[in-house]
Amino acid sequence: MDSRCYVLWLFVLTPAPLLVNTCNLSPPTLINRLPGRVTGLACQDLSGTITTTAQCVIHCLSQEGCSMVRIDCGGGRCRCSVCQGVEDIEDVTSATPLAEFYLLGSILLSNWTVPPAKYVHLPVPIVTGHVFRFVLNLGTKRSSIELMIGSQIAFYLQFRLNTGGIIRTWLLNNKWGQNEYEVPHKNFSPNSEVELIYIVSPVDYKVYVNSVFFFTFQHREPNLSRIDKIKFAAEGDSGRLKSFFMSTW
Repeated sequence: MDSRCYVLWLFVLTPAPLLVNTCNLSPPTLINRLPGRVTGLACQDLSGTITTTAQCVIHCLSQEGCSMVRIDCGGGRCRCSVCQGVEDIEDVTSATPLAEFYLLGSILLSNWTVPPAKYVHLPVPIVTGHVFRFVLNLGTKRSSIELMIGSQIAFYLQFRLNTGGIIRTWLLNNKWGQNEYEVPHKNFSPNSEVELIYIVSPVDYKVYVNSVFFFTFQHREPNLSRIDKIKFAAEGDSGRLKSFFMSTW
């Protein structure tokens, strides 16, 4: 494990998930989560050998490739599973208590005001199961997030405040792709806070806006390891990237 401070993100699917600094490996405080279910990738069930949240989290930290923890308690016992990523987030309406999910990762940038644009180099190559979480305050005109390969763009997403929609496209071989445009489930206004979650699947990015699934964006560059940085930019005033989280691998 390198010298960066790690965080645990309680996967509560709310606009303000709990972020706890865990450089000392102390687990965060558990809080009740909203209905929903997270499907892990390449999970290992450790039931019978690990029975507490702290033990489960520390075990995950010690395992290469582990980036998600699932804790399912009932009948006075807790079951622990550790996973190598996230496959899906599913909305579920149920009175039955659901498991707690934690992502292990790093906050790579926080509280950056634009302009100017900000480039963040990724510490590890992107692979299936990775999760990105962006919390941003929209600028007065446009705000964008770009997954880049050098000067090319594998995935371009832009909020346009004048129309209230979201544009997504790509720029490869110095040619722009066709714009995909949709209006999300809520209206956005200048300086409003927006949470974006990207889940990397083998064929696309699954994108959630304010905890609600919104669209998928097919990989235009199949070799995800070529993506080396992320750019955040905004036009007008008030644009700010409050937090950029990436799950570790």
